[in-house]
Amino acid sequence: MKKLLLLFVFFLFSSNQVNSQSDFEIISWINNYEDTYAIERILDGTFSDKVFLYKDSRGYLIIKELIWDSSSPPIILTRIDLSKIIRIFAEPTTGTEMTAIDVNICVEAGYITAEGSKDGKPLRFDFNGYIRDNGYCNESIRLQFKLNNSDKYTQRIINAIAKLAENNGSNPEIGSLF
Repeated sequence: MKKLLLLFVFFLFSSNQVNSQSDFEIISWINNYEDTYAIERILDGTFSDKVFLYKDSRGYLIIKELIWDSSSPPIILTRIDLSKIIRIFAEPTTGTEMTAIDVNICVEAGYITAEGSKDGKPLRFDFNGYIRDNGYCNESIRLQFKLNNSDKYTQRIINAIAKLAENNGSNPEIGSLF
């Protein structure tokens, strides 16, 4: 009986350890993956990552994105409530040797916001109106893979974002609506 109990406890804890990656670990992995496979990792004319993800103290995923080339590029901060993610999918564009994908993270209406600034001053563009008019999704993560690996590598980034959503109480649909 003791051996059975010991075996049960071992099984219980070993399976949880395999499946319980922290949000920090997942976001670090996504940033490293994005650094490796980004279409444009460092924004031209800067020494900064074009896209960088982190989680704030309120549980929001922050996607920091530089939007065009200059010595002082505008910065867009998109806040996504991780508990409200409803769909994750990738839009592929296939070339002769490579496939480019835009990873879409879609949330319930009102649970994604964005703001832009340049040199510490707000930009005069209605980012939230744009999000409202074009769907409550973010597609800042743009990756590029060789054709023969694109499906497998695309699935890895989608699985990572889905796990991050699940860790925060969401159960998103995977794949495009149509």
